[in-house]
Amino acid sequence: RVKERLGDRNQNIAVGVATFIFLFALFLFNRSKKKSVPSRDTTEEESSSSAPESSAPNQNAKSSKNAKTQAKVPKSASTAPNHHVIATLKGHTDDVLSLCFSPNGSLVATTSSDRSARLFAVTSWDAKDFKFQRINLEFDHAVACSFSADGSYLMLATHDKHIKVFNVKFSVSKKEFSPYKLAFELKDTHHKDDIVAAAISPDSKYMMTCGAEDKIRLWSLKGEQLGDVSASGMGNYTACISPDGRFVSAACFTSDIKVWHVRFGKQGTFEALDKAMVLRGHKSSVYSVCFSSDSKKMASLSKDKTWKLWDIDVRFEVSEDPRCVLSATVADPLLRLISISASGSMVALAGHTHLVIYAVTPGQPPGPGHPVQLYDAAVMQTIDRAHDGEITSIQW
Repeated sequence: RVKERLGDRNQNIAVGVATFIFLFALFLFNRSKKKSVPSRDTTEEESSSSAPESSAPNQNAKSSKNAKTQAKVPKSASTAPNHHVIATLKGHTDDVLSLCFSPNGSLVATTSSDRSARLFAVTSWDAKDFKFQRINLEFDHAVACSFSADGSYLMLATHDKHIKVFNVKFSVSKKEFSPYKLAFELKDTHHKDDIVAAAISPDSKYMMTCGAEDKIRLWSLKGEQLGDVSASGMGNYTACISPDGRFVSAACFTSDIKVWHVRFGKQGTFEALDKAMVLRGHKSSVYSVCFSSDSKKMASLSKDKTWKLWDIDVRFEVSEDPRCVLSATVADPLLRLISISASGSMVALAGHTHLVIYAVTPGQPPGPGHPVQLYDAAVMQTIDRAHDGEITSIQW
């Protein structure tokens, strides 16, 4: 009997082990089957994450619930971006710090921390490759650049607070650069701090340098200092010259924007740098300023989270004040640069990796209480990742 009981017990154990192995194998089979056929929710989430992001801002999607709902939109139903890159200029091996267009638009100059400046020939934006010329800067790098009126000279302001002016030439017919030559170098600009802006006036009558410490200085194209002014007494973010060469303005740590008149005599000799007007309306530091192509308007971007458009076509000689004709709220505090398009119908703001373009349209016409045309602004396009790194310069 004992042997019979032991035999029955062993038989039961064998049956139990076999049953366990069968059930475990069935479990593994069902599990692998589920992985090979994902659920509808999982498929929709993966499709949404692989779809390109829309460049238009979604102002209605404010709650996290709405955000989660939008994340599950299938790829076929997603909105494609309404912007595209028409060209990418490559070659620098470090951060690009500034850029500028030549007056005829055929050249783009760029400066970089890689101790070089580059001239790109952009006679057609449809080209796959762009001819370029590299200008090496030993033991230094340029932080700003500007072309002369005829495009034959390129001004570079360096980290060591030097000014270098090169003679450059590109033959459109031959599609080739001539060897560049250093026309002259100004080694002492008298700035105590970094140069934050530099430019040649559009009429090529003078050069402007702006130091972070407060000073704005004017120079002849031979390197002779013509004059200087203190912008705010606190420090400068940047400065610019109007397209007609008559005005210089600076964005400073103060909320007021000063505009100076560059006065030349009948014989073309420099006479003075006079304060022409002050734009008042911002409540905090002004990050960036720029002029319109006709030099009759200015745009400004401030730390107070607003950007403004100003009518400066006034009789400043008799103390007529400029007028603010548009004020718009900026939602993104990282935006630090502003630029007006040539037509004046668009204004671009940039900062960090973001780019926002506004459409500017005529608003309320002149009337009682406001003798000038007012304007309205609406966001045309928002590009959250216009670049992978910090946007340092913006030009139309």
